[in-house]
Amino acid sequence: MNSELLIKNGRVIDPANRIDKKCDVLIVNGMIAEVKEHIQESRPKTHPYETVIDAVGKLVTPGLIDMHVHFREPGDEEEETIASGSAAAVAAGFTSVVCMPNTHPVIENETDVEYIHRKARQARKTHVYTMGAITKGLEGVELAEMGFMAEAGAVGFTDDGRGVQDPAVMLRALKYAAMFDVVVTQHCQDDSIAGKGVMNSGYYSTILGLPGLDPLAEEAMLWRDIQLIKRTDVRYHAQHISTAGAVELIGQAKKDSLPITCEVTP
Repeated sequence: MNSELLIKNGRVIDPANRIDKKCDVLIVNGMIAEVKEHIQESRPKTHPYETVIDAVGKLVTPGLIDMHVHFREPGDEEEETIASGSAAAVAAGFTSVVCMPNTHPVIENETDVEYIHRKARQARKTHVYTMGAITKGLEGVELAEMGFMAEAGAVGFTDDGRGVQDPAVMLRALKYAAMFDVVVTQHCQDDSIAGKGVMNSGYYSTILGLPGLDPLAEEAMLWRDIQLIKRTDVRYHAQHISTAGAVELIGQAKKDSLPITCEVTP
């Protein structure tokens, strides 16, 4: 006997199939069988669906993807683990997540990547991927074992939370990433400009009496990296974008057909 679930009256958003409208979704034996309007009306009332969920006012989407999570394992399991983070992700509708490498120890070699994958298989909750560090210890000096990590399944590289300050180091990292066709993500902040600020400088930093970060710290590093990806044509993702100037730089880079994406600061 078939198991049938009908989700009706929701706003279905499915970019892969260019769907963004109010319609119904029929699931048979755990597989999507049909997506269209008014499915229930075409079914005889003498043969109702096994389960019907009225999703009026709600979104119905494929599994969501979060490419920037901190599951804190290894090293800070009292805060989060891959198992607990995976369970929370599934409960919120996220079926794929990408872990950042700024753990203790840092994810910087093949063994570290394999550890994350093994823990994810044990959790058996969602698809867990990981990025590897760009530099050893996130120190911005010596490249980590990018090739070995890519071969072990790392989906990208980042020194998340720390911008790679040396342009020569960043250029080498981008060239390596291009060889393995993986993305590089960057926390855009020039520390020589940022100083000791704790938030973007402006009205609110002034009234709160907090030291401000010059927006140029973010925009200068982003501009630098855009010049580097022009040379390497590697996929690049800017993390924690927080200024209008940075948005303008990314917009222009996309108009220039550069392989760049971004996310905003949480």
